[in-house]
Amino acid sequence: MLQKISALEHESGSTDNSALAILDSLRAIRNENPNLRMIFTGSVGLHHVLAELRGNRFASQPVNDMPRIDIGPLTTEYASHLARDLLDKEEIKCDSPEAVVEHLVRLTDRVPFYIHRVVSKLAIVEGTVTSETVESEIKKCLTADSDPWQMEHFRQRLKIYYRDTIQDVNGLAVATASVAKTLLNNLAVAAEPQSIDQCNADLKSKMPIENRDAVIELLSSLAKDHYLERDEDGRYAFRFPLVQRWWILAEGLSG
Repeated sequence: MLQKISALEHESGSTDNSALAILDSLRAIRNENPNLRMIFTGSVGLHHVLAELRGNRFASQPVNDMPRIDIGPLTTEYASHLARDLLDKEEIKCDSPEAVVEHLVRLTDRVPFYIHRVVSKLAIVEGTVTSETVESEIKKCLTADSDPWQMEHFRQRLKIYYRDTIQDVNGLAVATASVAKTLLNNLAVAAEPQSIDQCNADLKSKMPIENRDAVIELLSSLAKDHYLERDEDGRYAFRFPLVQRWWILAEGLSG
């Protein structure tokens, strides 16, 4: 909604920045009414919207009084419970039910959406389902041209989220989305999590970018957008192995 308001104002030539004013007003309302709770949600990360709204002219911090809540996948216990329940409801015959459940939960990163989708495929498989069957059906979905899991969204939204540019060593403007994609490509095939300096070095080997601060900011944004996660040593890796697996296949990085 905020992004839409901003876009419409920009198209009309207005400089009012009503979206930022709305956020500031909501913050004032929260401060005046301590019993009032607000939840901000949306399909686009709020950090991207705020960066656009603030630009280089405003230092407003309209949500710094609100905690950021990260909603991750299910725990292994609950993901296993869901998988068993779905397999039972579909009356799917498994050679080793617990092994199939364990394989299903692990390969789907405990994400309910993918668990549901895989079980729906297993329901139409002829014969007894095995762990190998689960692997086969997942591979089919990851490589299908029809993109049944809408994985292409992970690539396409880079152009929407990262619309600005980064200046290279030659003074030329490089699309930030292109830089982000290069970072993700490098991390997708890395044998282990990579430090900021390793990410920066890998990027420089592919693109004439020598802006370490921009790389740090970009890695942080990719983590906020759930592409990456950072370990206790500050190293980055793909957050979801399933997405990483798809990314390698989609980008043709497996050699």
